[in-house]
Amino acid sequence: MGRRTSAARPPPTSPLEDDDLLQEILIRVPPDPSSLPLASLVCKRWRSVVTGAWFQRCFRAHHQTAPLLGLFHDMITQKDFILIWDPVAGCHARLPIPPEFRYSSIRGTVLCAATEQGHVHGACCHDLSIPYKVVLVSMCSEGVRRPMACVYSSQTGIDGDDGDDDLMLEPDSILEFHLDTQSLNVIKGPPMNGIHHSHIIKAVDGGVGLVALSYYTTLQLWHRKASNGRDATATWVLFKTVDLISILGLQERPGWAARIQNISGYDEDGHIAFICIDSTLFMVELDSMHSKRLYERFEGLYVSMCHPFRSFYTPCECPSLLLPLWD
Repeated sequence: MGRRTSAARPPPTSPLEDDDLLQEILIRVPPDPSSLPLASLVCKRWRSVVTGAWFQRCFRAHHQTAPLLGLFHDMITQKDFILIWDPVAGCHARLPIPPEFRYSSIRGTVLCAATEQGHVHGACCHDLSIPYKVVLVSMCSEGVRRPMACVYSSQTGIDGDDGDDDLMLEPDSILEFHLDTQSLNVIKGPPMNGIHHSHIIKAVDGGVGLVALSYYTTLQLWHRKASNGRDATATWVLFKTVDLISILGLQERPGWAARIQNISGYDEDGHIAFICIDSTLFMVELDSMHSKRLYERFEGLYVSMCHPFRSFYTPCECPSLLLPLWD
């Protein structure tokens, strides 16, 4: 009896029936929030492709930067916990704030700590199994001007709790924390003549920059330039000055200086500043200086800080966001 052989697989009747080709096509769709959810509704086969772990890794690697989905506002005064939360995937973790940080103004960020080859930083699965670190920095502790920093690791717990009583802080100082050495340093800021509010940004060369509101009607961009590659001799350079009223499409009126103005947040990936004028929030692209009026808040609900949120809007991932949680 002859040996039975399996029948050859028939060629696909259309290019889209080839799984490899379909994946290459879907990887290149725009990373808009609706793109992959709509593709998953075409049929079960398409849904199986776009929800696969391999496809999602390739999709993030191809597009690099996730789209900006929205903003979260910080309106909380009592801070006992840190909430790491992804509203898309619904995953979250709650971490207690160290006691010495509870009565101080805190700044923090979440960093991906995965080291395996091929990992795309910022792409975490839905159960927070990817290693991450939370870094907290404060300029004072319980009313005493004492710079502090704390690092929490999802693998080992508190990695370090560093404070320095010898650092000399001035009103225009920038507190720098070295993650590798877990040490604090103070950077002297640019000349603050006329500057009433500022925010740290990423400079063109990847170094430290500053966006500042000056004399209530001017927006300034400062870059810190190292001399001969030495950071200790770095100086501040005024990179760009623009008329704030003009780029926001506003009209200057009497009493303009009395209006509440501040830089509420910054999106590093898009190089975007969020500027609040009274109850109106504006988005300003710092490269092109194009602006967009986002919305007006209700009277009495002025918010000093906002946190940009980016995500590829695909299943089984958890880009992290750091927010204080009500007591």
